[in-house]
Amino acid sequence: EMKTSEVVALKKIHMDNEREV
Repeated sequence: EMKTSEVVALKKIHMDNEREV
């Protein structure tokens, strides 16, 4: 099970990575 906070954190990191590329 993944906590909402963990999901949000992963999404934020993913979005940051998309910006850098």
